[in-house]
Amino acid sequence: MPMADGSLESLLRLHGKLADDFQELREGILKAIRLSEQDSEMALTRVRKVLELVVCDVFQTRYREAAGTRPLENLLQRLIKDGHLPMLLAANANHIRELGNIGTHRHGERVTARDVQRSLDDLLTILEWYTERVRPDAVRKRESPLPDAGQQRDHAASPADPLETVAANPAASTSAPVRAPSPKASPAPSRSPQKDLHFYAWYFLGVFAFVAAIVVLGRTFPTVGTVVKVGVGVAAVLLVVCMYVAVALGGTAGRKR
Repeated sequence: MPMADGSLESLLRLHGKLADDFQELREGILKAIRLSEQDSEMALTRVRKVLELVVCDVFQTRYREAAGTRPLENLLQRLIKDGHLPMLLAANANHIRELGNIGTHRHGERVTARDVQRSLDDLLTILEWYTERVRPDAVRKRESPLPDAGQQRDHAASPADPLETVAANPAASTSAPVRAPSPKASPAPSRSPQKDLHFYAWYFLGVFAFVAAIVVLGRTFPTVGTVVKVGVGVAAVLLVVCMYVAVALGGTAGRKR
């Protein structure tokens, strides 16, 4: 009697969902399915070995210790006793174990395809519980669908967003920072030679006015004291300074206009 198509498809579908890290479990399930159409006794033995893989992993996950060389029956008893294996699943596991013993040792009983089907059905029930409650990481995560060709072209043609570029390659934003151009320093104003010449000319004119005022005052009024002479000289210098300031301001005003 062939195995029911629904159970076979469900078992194959679960086999395809298992992650690559569970390669031994994947191979065991596939071998059991193949042997179910070829050798019933070997199929029962293979299903029992798959059950051992699952039970040992559940034991190690729950107790944080390796199962070691403990017999399958002892592992099942401890998991059932501590509530780590539901009673209905415990019945399924014991059924697989007993059928596996018959397939291995052949106690004078004939094994049929119906026995293999029941064993695989029990294994499917345990595997569904195992991947949902004990090891959800055993099932591959769905990959996000790839965009179609039109979306890829639109994305390639659109200009890159600077924020997306930094998010995609954060090393580029830190290793080669964009430097703002430094403002050019304005050159220090330089004094033209013509301005220097005008300044020294007025300077000597002031000195000359100071000396000339004292000399003229001394010759004209010999009796005048030194303090008066110096005062007249300072007045002459101030007059020259006022003239210089007036000329300088007049030149500045003319340039602005």
